[in-house]
Amino acid sequence: MLLILGPYPPPYGGVSNHISRILPYLKSRGIEHSVYNQYSVGDSSKNVYPIKNKYIWWIKFLIRPQNNLVHFHQFSWLHFQYFLLYSLFNSNRFLLTIHNERLLTGAPILRAISIFCLKFTKCLNVIVVSESVYKKLKLYGIEGLVHLPAYVPPITKSIRNKIKRKYTVFFNIWKVDSRKSVTVYGIDLLIEIASLYPDIQFECFVSSEKNLRLLYDSINQRKVKNIEVVVGENLVSHFSRADLFLRLNRDDAYGVSIQEALDCGVPAIASDVCLRPRGALLFESGNLKQLKAVFERALSLPRHTLISERLSTKYHLELIDIYRRNLGR
Repeated sequence: MLLILGPYPPPYGGVSNHISRILPYLKSRGIEHSVYNQYSVGDSSKNVYPIKNKYIWWIKFLIRPQNNLVHFHQFSWLHFQYFLLYSLFNSNRFLLTIHNERLLTGAPILRAISIFCLKFTKCLNVIVVSESVYKKLKLYGIEGLVHLPAYVPPITKSIRNKIKRKYTVFFNIWKVDSRKSVTVYGIDLLIEIASLYPDIQFECFVSSEKNLRLLYDSINQRKVKNIEVVVGENLVSHFSRADLFLRLNRDDAYGVSIQEALDCGVPAIASDVCLRPRGALLFESGNLKQLKAVFERALSLPRHTLISERLSTKYHLELIDIYRRNLGR
């Protein structure tokens, strides 16, 4: 059996969407599986069981004798130490996926400890979403490295809304951790663009309600009236209302929402801070002048032209192949 440990929606985010969307593919291929959700949502019909972030659960799982393939989705610095201990005390074969770039941008001491732990962790594969992190870990001689963006396409595509309305631009973030999030996610750039185009409707999708006041304060300081904040909604289900999507992060690993937009027929503008899905319109990270020029281009060209270079992805099929090989199928 395959055991998957990580987030499951709600809240909706890149990793939780990834896990929820891979399940129908696993079922259709006859791969027996269970999901242990770090949050509180469970769904026994889909074999999803909540952990509720309980430390005692992780301790018990560390020493629980089983004969399974385990896939950990890393979301904490403590996980790197846990993975090392798991490889020492548990006979289960396991994979792990690193979804962010904190190994490049985090505190030096945390990075050093985490890379040290990875170096001595005996697992089947270390799957890395970010190409930059993949290259970094390769230099350190980490074994079993695989570069694989964590994208699973929506099984149902969004249908275009034909009702005439304002030109609408979508933008999304996970959560506002601190004032630093305003620059990390490019919220400042969103506000600048919105102020330049008051007749365009902008919708900012936020997965978590945490520190929303910081987001509202940033918007209100500029007295921008055409940004609507949408909290806790699944972005993909709303793409039928979008004419354009923005991913303005100054720190990112891939940007699955870009590929989601393109797959739903919505052109996407993204910063060049990392490898992006093919077909996205790129601008230099943090450069408002370039962003404005690309934005103007997107407004002037037909939709089919803007998404003409989009490619269908097969990352989810590559992940399933990894599962099948290690399950002996």
